[in-house]
Amino acid sequence: MFLKFVIFVLLIVFLASDQDRITFKVVNKSKHTLSQIRLFAMNLEETLAPTEETKYYQVNASFSSQEAVLMLFSEGVNYGIYVPVPQENGYISYIVDSIDVKNRNIMVTFQAD
Repeated sequence: MFLKFVIFVLLIVFLASDQDRITFKVVNKSKHTLSQIRLFAMNLEETLAPTEETKYYQVNASFSSQEAVLMLFSEGVNYGIYVPVPQENGYISYIVDSIDVKNRNIMVTFQAD
């Protein structure tokens, strides 16, 4: 009986912890190489050439809205943009569509996978 209780509690903890996580990746559709990528206060240890994407990362959803920032480095310039936080669990792609080097703008969209 005790073993069933322990298994039940572990199952509840597992299901509850999985609901408080965001699973995401970054996709580079721009013509520029991206490095020093940071999203949700997590440094992604990947450099993305055009058309490349990161692996999926998971992060706890218990962060402040100030941490919902995509930061990256490209062609000697640091870029940063606030990104929307998904309201539902699932896999999310943050897509860097283009970078305007002259005006230092970055265009990012996101989609559920």
